[in-house]
Amino acid sequence: MARFANYLASAAILTLALAGGLWTVWGSAGPQPTVPLYRLPSQLLEKPFDRLPLMRWYSEERIERVGTALFLPDKNIGFSFYEDAPMLTEEQALLLESGPHALWALRNKQMEARLQRSAQAFFNNAEVTLNRIFSSAAFQEDYAPAFRAIVTSSVEAASQAPESQAAAQLALQAYRDLLVEEVVAPGTPILMEEVRSALKENFQAGPGRFLGQLLGGNVDPEVFAVALDRTLEDPAITAQVEAALKQALVAKETEQLAITFSRALLTEMAGRQETIDLLRRLLIDPRFSDSLMELRMLSLVELRDMSELLLGLGITQGVHPLAALVIRAFLQLDPPYFVLLAPAHVAARLSAGDLPAGHLLYAVDSP
Repeated sequence: MARFANYLASAAILTLALAGGLWTVWGSAGPQPTVPLYRLPSQLLEKPFDRLPLMRWYSEERIERVGTALFLPDKNIGFSFYEDAPMLTEEQALLLESGPHALWALRNKQMEARLQRSAQAFFNNAEVTLNRIFSSAAFQEDYAPAFRAIVTSSVEAASQAPESQAAAQLALQAYRDLLVEEVVAPGTPILMEEVRSALKENFQAGPGRFLGQLLGGNVDPEVFAVALDRTLEDPAITAQVEAALKQALVAKETEQLAITFSRALLTEMAGRQETIDLLRRLLIDPRFSDSLMELRMLSLVELRDMSELLLGLGITQGVHPLAALVIRAFLQLDPPYFVLLAPAHVAARLSAGDLPAGHLLYAVDSP
């Protein structure tokens, strides 16, 4: 009987937590007749879902349910809107998975900054504890060599991954273009002036030898090496190179390279059985029990703050409608997908990259 009462209490708490978000998710008006038809992505053609929630992105502060996406016998998908939520011509439709990936993809700058502050706060508070673990004789003798071997081999594998290679190519191409624009173009007149000066000095040092080389079509390469060195030492060129490097470090291609490589590295490390075995052994090692307990307590505090932020999408107090939808999908009360209607710039962001958060839906009459 006590167990049944506890179950009812837990269910009541969960219901109250979701109430604010679920009302917006489900809406209050009945759906109207289906209007536009869209082709369903091929990977979902066989999925047994009759209908999906249809959401609309109004702004970063407002995402609401506006109807239902219906699966049709011809394997297309149609939208049925509530009376007060017609289809808008300037928006695009996306199919998204009802999971944390969608919530993260829809984050705004405010939410991202708060998550970064929360993560930084955890590492600042945990620094002493982590240093105590890593500098201990037990870790250095029994774990450090194995960790180094795992990291070394994982870095090598991640750097050779096709996605890392492609991201590196894009970053290098962007840097080459930046150098041409910011350094080579303004530096060419300076280089040519230094070449003229170096040729003049070479002629004055030995006219006969210079003329002999010139007639033989083989000017001393040292002339151009000297000119290049002098050009690179020019304060204006040095400033241009430094400016180009700073631009390259914050370029979107560099950011994408960092994200892609980090993802590949984490995937590689997490997929190794030796990593799992080593961490499992570390977590139950009694020599680290006190330090690990400190880390658990610190992480619980930060995880609570981060979960509140994710559930509200950094916008609302309590549960955001999308977060409520994700929770319902996790509890298998809703399908694991939903359709989002969003402006073109939002749709482009959600459907871009090597791991897009959503898939664009194309109208049946489009090419």
